[in-house]
Amino acid sequence: MIARSEAEARARTWLAQPDDPEPPLKVLDFEHGWVIRRDHSATGGMPPAPPPFPDTRQIVIDRETEDLVPWLVAPDPVVAAQYAVARARTDRFPPDVTHLLVDAGWRPGRDISDLVDAWARRHAFLADLVFSVAARDFLREFGGLVLPQYGGPEEKVIGLGPMSVLHPAPGDVPHAYAAWGFPVGISEPVPRGEATEHPAELVLDPAANLYLLHPDHQHHVAAGIDAVITALIRRRGWSETLPEGTRHDHP
Repeated sequence: MIARSEAEARARTWLAQPDDPEPPLKVLDFEHGWVIRRDHSATGGMPPAPPPFPDTRQIVIDRETEDLVPWLVAPDPVVAAQYAVARARTDRFPPDVTHLLVDAGWRPGRDISDLVDAWARRHAFLADLVFSVAARDFLREFGGLVLPQYGGPEEKVIGLGPMSVLHPAPGDVPHAYAAWGFPVGISEPVPRGEATEHPAELVLDPAANLYLLHPDHQHHVAAGIDAVITALIRRRGWSETLPEGTRHDHP
């Protein structure tokens, strides 16, 4: 359990900018915690200066779990209602992850097996790979979604950072990394259509370990489908130390 004063202190640190290390806050208290954003109207009597991203740096701090999570832009009461719905909807994912999944088109029980099978048949070389149970389960439920990644310090505004584009997606041609597992998507460095850097491949092995493979770096994202989805969205906990027995040279 976290007190409001501590929540505000954490929010102020998170929302701080180099030219404003102690930003004024606008706080909405609701059942599960607080919706907090910078208060751009608090200008010391001067006319409000337009912020670089108007009211988009918006967070929720959960009173009980003490989680601090960014949230998609909406009026504060709407965010509070959305958080309450996401918190109650499922125990499978954290509320922020649930909300972003639903916004991307996911629903509990989603199954696009027919589309996944058609996609796999269309790319003939995939027939030479082991289409593991883990990869099939991952793609039939989450395939085709485009998920934001927001966990990096420079990506505090949802939608302005990298994106995970999960197969099957129009125009995406996966690469074959047989030594690692089955390709399940790509990680684009900036929103789709504006990439200036080569995207990284997302590869899932039969034990449901997800790897992000790029010519310059490799990461073990997480193990287990639910943990993988949470880690992809929150962009936290990725490790450059690969699990024992994993192939270490770049595919």
